[in-house]
Amino acid sequence: MKINLPIVVRLSLWNTSILLIALIIFGSLSYYFVSKELYYEQMSLLKESGEQVSEIMHIRDGRLDTRHLMYESREDLNFSEKGIFFQIVDKRGKTVFLSPNFPHSLKIDNKISSNQITRISDKSESAFSVVSVPAAIRTRHRSHKRTYNYFIYTGQSIRYVTRILKRIKHLFFWLIPVVLLLASTGGWYMARKSLAPVVKITKAAREISLRNLQQRLPKPKVDDELGQLTTTFNDMIQRLEKGVNDIRQFTADASHELRTPLTIMRGEIEVTLRRTRSRVEYKEKLADIHKEILWMAKIVENLLTLSRADSDKNFLELKSTRPDKLVREIIESFKTAAIKNSITIEEKFDKSLSNILIDRDKIRQVVNNLLDNAIKYTEKHGNIKISMFKKNDGILIDVTDTGIGIKDEDMPFVFNRFFRADKSRTRFGNGTGLGLSICKLIVEAHNGEITIQSEFGKGTTVQVFLPDKPDKLT
Repeated sequence: MKINLPIVVRLSLWNTSILLIALIIFGSLSYYFVSKELYYEQMSLLKESGEQVSEIMHIRDGRLDTRHLMYESREDLNFSEKGIFFQIVDKRGKTVFLSPNFPHSLKIDNKISSNQITRISDKSESAFSVVSVPAAIRTRHRSHKRTYNYFIYTGQSIRYVTRILKRIKHLFFWLIPVVLLLASTGGWYMARKSLAPVVKITKAAREISLRNLQQRLPKPKVDDELGQLTTTFNDMIQRLEKGVNDIRQFTADASHELRTPLTIMRGEIEVTLRRTRSRVEYKEKLADIHKEILWMAKIVENLLTLSRADSDKNFLELKSTRPDKLVREIIESFKTAAIKNSITIEEKFDKSLSNILIDRDKIRQVVNNLLDNAIKYTEKHGNIKISMFKKNDGILIDVTDTGIGIKDEDMPFVFNRFFRADKSRTRFGNGTGLGLSICKLIVEAHNGEITIQSEFGKGTTVQVFLPDKPDKLT
């Protein structure tokens, strides 16, 4: 069964566990090095004591002068005060001298290595440290100089060392729980204090819904990680607010655009049904209704295009296409409308143009929209220039007209959905307000770019850049 603990508790437990491990490691290492240092100091003391014993050893009549040794050790060495005892053994392993304070229950093994500390126990299980020091004593008589070899075993009880180590153990035994208690309490307090802004942010976030997206999360006073997280959430909420507002505006605009032709059709039908009419009158009314149906179909088709583009970024069907041939076909279809409005269309295409990978139908829709707008907003006897040439690793389509242009204050909104600069015009003269939005989506889906430059009263230039290599498409 998985236990879900609050993050404050988890942080406190985590910090306490790490501190416990650190204290155990620190205590163990401290105990090890202190004990090693204490035993090393004891070994140095015993070794030094053995060397002092060797300095007062003398040979008399071919034997060790034990009487002199006893006297000198009592007067000069004062080993008893330090608890140091010693034993002297000849090269055959025979004990030749024992200090007065030598523990009688202790038996020293003659195989103890020189200059090495060894811990041994007596029959009462008292522990001692013993060091072996070799001694070479020469006789002072000139006529027959001789060297006598002995081993001096100096020892001392380890009670002093064990007492210190025991105190260290007791110190850590009580210190570690106290430190852990203080650390866990302090860690819990600091974790709770640090996470207090999270509680406020969570509470504020729960109060935010679609009805009050204008609210923002409270930002902490300190610009730390939580402050950055709060800023990120607020930016996300701002984007959500904009998206929801766009959806609401889009829904309202779409409803308005669809309601208008429905209202017209309803009015036409109601007027027609008030009395019996002639065949010609019925035909005229049906033609008006048909026109409204076509208008609604156009709006719905544009809305479906936008919906597919929003939901699926890979909605393109790419094919190798000659762009100049495609644009010439589109221009040909607009010549009748241009002649009707006394507008001339000029073409200028780069002869080196070759096939590029595009969605033929979608690019046709883009150029259709641009030419339709150019003819729609260009006065009689105006001029439209369409040019196409290679640029970098793609092509640039340029559509320039001498129409009415766009006001500076309207330029930032020309790609917004349902935006129409001149709302005083009829919808037949001004379009649905979706054309440029669709153009932008299609061009950007090709990883291209569309830009507009316009001067009110003089005309507009729209440029579309399309890359020609597949690896540059998204």
